[in-house]
Amino acid sequence: MRLYVFFLRIRRPPRSTLSSSSAASDVYKRQREEWAREHGLAAFVTSEFEEALSAVCQRIGVQTDNVFHNRSNQLLLDSCKKLGYDCKAAPQNMREASSAAQAEFIPFGDRTGNKQTVNVTYFEDAAAHGAEFIDRCHVRRVLHSQGVATGVEALVSHGVSVTPAKLTVSAKMVVCSGGSLHSPCLLLRSQVPNCKIGQNLRIHPVTGLAGLFPGPIDMHQGPPMSTVCNELVAGPRGDFYGAKIEVPSIH
Repeated sequence: MRLYVFFLRIRRPPRSTLSSSSAASDVYKRQREEWAREHGLAAFVTSEFEEALSAVCQRIGVQTDNVFHNRSNQLLLDSCKKLGYDCKAAPQNMREASSAAQAEFIPFGDRTGNKQTVNVTYFEDAAAHGAEFIDRCHVRRVLHSQGVATGVEALVSHGVSVTPAKLTVSAKMVVCSGGSLHSPCLLLRSQVPNCKIGQNLRIHPVTGLAGLFPGPIDMHQGPPMSTVCNELVAGPRGDFYGAKIEVPSIH
């Protein structure tokens, strides 16, 4: 028997509110306690971090009320119920989770604005308070001096045939938010003196299961991944690095 493992990687801002579904999963408390215990990251078990998570979930509209399920997700929910498995509605960051209007196109971007991405929440908040945005901007490195970040150096592209313009921004605070792949790449390019950068990367492996049904399932219709089965999440060693069963959207 052959086991095929796929890595879902999409060219868009890293695992944020713009991910390919509207499912919004939290970081398990057990994992945060492990980070604090084994890696000295005590901030993850503080009340401030809990409050920050709650504030983000509230702003992007994470909810589990009246979540609409397409046929494939409803089948997963019903099947797990018959087997006695732990399965429930996955929290959704949608303004109206009960609406299925054009939700099948969420993996390609939500033009209706129902999915509460960073574009229609925090970016709008920032713009309302005077923030400026730079499109087609590639940050080459973070500027730093004596262990303190002082700004960024970037290239701004104005077209395929136009030489990118160099941009330098000085700032009192620099936030590196390039995801688990691009953040360490940026910090390594910046020659930040920290030997831990790029270590302990954990990839998100995915394997698919298919089944035969007496009628059409139409997995492309309705909101994707509106249910989640946590029956196997503890894993064979009980360390909670196991697997989740979900139904994505297939076009």
